[in-house]
Amino acid sequence: MAVAIGVFIAGVAAFGFLSVSARALGPSQYSDLAALWILGFIAGPGVFMPLEQEVSRAIAARRAKGFGARPVVQRAVVLGGAMLGILIVATTTVSSPITGHLFDHQGVLFLAFLICLASLYVGYLGRGYLSGNGKFTAYSWLVALEGTSRLLPVVVFAGIGWKAVGPYGLAFGAAPLFAYPLVLARQPRLTSPGPEAQWGELTTALGYLVMAALLTQLLLNLAPVTVKLLSTPSQKALAGQFLAGLVIARVPVVLFQAVLAALLPKLAHLAASNKFKEFESTIVRLLAAITGLGVLAVIGATVAGNIALHILNGPRYTLARADFAFLSAASIVFILALTLGQALIALRSYAYLSVGWLAGALAFAAAVAMGHALLLRVEVGFLVGSATSAVVLGALLVKRLPRTPEAQRHLQERLREVHPVDELPTVEASPTASP
Repeated sequence: MAVAIGVFIAGVAAFGFLSVSARALGPSQYSDLAALWILGFIAGPGVFMPLEQEVSRAIAARRAKGFGARPVVQRAVVLGGAMLGILIVATTTVSSPITGHLFDHQGVLFLAFLICLASLYVGYLGRGYLSGNGKFTAYSWLVALEGTSRLLPVVVFAGIGWKAVGPYGLAFGAAPLFAYPLVLARQPRLTSPGPEAQWGELTTALGYLVMAALLTQLLLNLAPVTVKLLSTPSQKALAGQFLAGLVIARVPVVLFQAVLAALLPKLAHLAASNKFKEFESTIVRLLAAITGLGVLAVIGATVAGNIALHILNGPRYTLARADFAFLSAASIVFILALTLGQALIALRSYAYLSVGWLAGALAFAAAVAMGHALLLRVEVGFLVGSATSAVVLGALLVKRLPRTPEAQRHLQERLREVHPVDELPTVEASPTASP
């Protein structure tokens, strides 16, 4: 419950950040801030969330055995620092096209992105440290403060009439760095000396987890980035309007995070207990419920999407009903793919998971390449990509599920080993990025 409260606060703060910024900056400049937001949430859940998962699992495993976890934390700091360094070097190498095509030649936004990478590293490492030690109330505070620390500065900026996008970008990237110490410094030392840690304690499934998480975030966030890249100077405002509408269309994705938080532990327990029939029926019932509720969500977004858009962001933001229909439908199909992906994680099929999300990303690129109208080609790409991932992940799940008693026993024995993500309460609370 504590984690859910923190996630809810962070989600509301994220909506607030985007709404206040959109009203203050206008669609054109908001599109530059939106590009920064998207890149941040690709890097966060896509790269550093798997680090959080492995840190949490490794600390929890040592605690269960009565071993001190300080050596694992020290290894995690080094490993995460190396990941951060690679990201900074890689993005700096291509800073010119990023700044030119995504940030409208505003170098301050690229600086904000680099700062954002550092804050993501610290934040996700802190989350893993707290959840691995069972400090879920502190975890909730950390997540909530991350969101509110971004919101408060932009409220001040908007209140004094600041129209330059740079300060808003710096608030997004740097503010959490001031919030994290407020939580982490108040915690007593939670780790004690223990046996020397091997890299394998943190890297058991890290490669597959990073690949799958990064591909998931790419599919979820390629649409607004693609609109930004393909838009002409006269269409710059349209890119900002598109992201604003996408935030509303993705409300079901944000709400579904609460289901995901409970789904994985349940599926992992059923599989490890050799209850594969119940495992399958749980997935089928959930998919049916998502489909039914999804139809209502698509209808609601199509009818009332523009009303919500005007209320949240002001009259300068508008999208056609057809745009809301496509974006909402794609978001629902994406949720179906997420559900099937959770089932594969519960069965420890990380390679299959990566294949499914890669297929979706490739299908998105192919659909966009064959289209012409800016928004329609991207919206169709998002829908086709999500559907492709759902179909491929579903087919791989059917292939992975054991059908004979002998195969079920064999898989059960494997699943009784420590699961890389069993101990996690992790939920990503972004209107533009999920889980």
